[in-house]
Amino acid sequence: MDVLDLVRDLGDGAGLDDDTIVVAERALRHAIDGDTARRRRFRWALGGGIGAAVLAGTAATAIAISMTDSTAVVQPNPDADVVRTPVVTVEPAPEPRPTTPTTPTAPTAQDVLEGAAALAGESAGSAMADGRYLKIEHTIEQLVLYAQDAPHSPYNATRESATAAWVSTGTWVQYIPSDRSGEWVRVFEPEHEITGRFGAATDQLIAEWDRNSGVDELIVDRVQGGVTESFEGEPAPGSDAYYAEMPLNPGALLEWNRQRAVDANLAPDGALDAAVVLMLIQDLELNAAPPALRAAMFRALALVPGAEIVTADQTTSTIAYTYPGDRHETLTIDTATGLVTSRSTTFGAADGVVPGTVPDAAYRTTISVVDEAP
Repeated sequence: MDVLDLVRDLGDGAGLDDDTIVVAERALRHAIDGDTARRRRFRWALGGGIGAAVLAGTAATAIAISMTDSTAVVQPNPDADVVRTPVVTVEPAPEPRPTTPTTPTAPTAQDVLEGAAALAGESAGSAMADGRYLKIEHTIEQLVLYAQDAPHSPYNATRESATAAWVSTGTWVQYIPSDRSGEWVRVFEPEHEITGRFGAATDQLIAEWDRNSGVDELIVDRVQGGVTESFEGEPAPGSDAYYAEMPLNPGALLEWNRQRAVDANLAPDGALDAAVVLMLIQDLELNAAPPALRAAMFRALALVPGAEIVTADQTTSTIAYTYPGDRHETLTIDTATGLVTSRSTTFGAADGVVPGTVPDAAYRTTISVVDEAP
């Protein structure tokens, strides 16, 4: 299995299908009756599945000191009997002028993604001990938007129409066995926490929403050889056969994913690149693809127009993609380990009860190796 070199060599994965997303929504008490437009939005946001430190180079500055020798020759007097010796005068050399150091060029989103690709590609991958599991834990934050007159369901509001909103936070965990053909285990925790409230009367509204969600038990899914069962003869997501279909050339991989999004009707509104970006991020999130393919995924992301760095510090860089209709996709890359540590999706303008800094859905990912799965 091409994972685990003190967990450093991990960084890829497989996306989840609609069935998985529905289970995740239910398990996190986020189910909404009916296949509404709002739920279709959350399919993209809750689909489930790093960067490298990119040091800007600094140009060396050479300090040149210019000195001018000016010589004045006094011509002899032709009427004189004695020829005078020429007098040479030398002007003092100017003081060396200090130069201003060249400011390092800030890394671009493409630099960060290339750094992540380099880390992913360098890792040869080392096998986990038999019987162990790669544990990938996702903490999910979902924004619930409420309006009494919203279509289909009061929880189907938009940012513009919502009169109240809250953020529900829960977890689901994927266990990948050392023998990839073995049993993969997914666990959806029913517990959740309200981590943000906006608008009026949220206590009562949250209590009603909680009662309507109807799921309060642990859900454990067991699938042989992948994240989900294969569908209509397609390879199971996460399996070796699934990754074998993907081109290693970044440009070809980008086009392959664009066609996959078209075939799955994931961009009915024309936001094809938005769908492709999310699919690539989800594949990276699961941390199950071979190193060379992980590297190609980062380089494919770098080819998508519109990427820019929105925040950066000594340990992480966050890259954002913005699309028409005020849709934003972000991914945060750990610049020391080469792993995707979080992502978010935001729909709509921030002119309602919810601040623009609060995404519609956000994932935080942590990775470890454990001896057993539930």
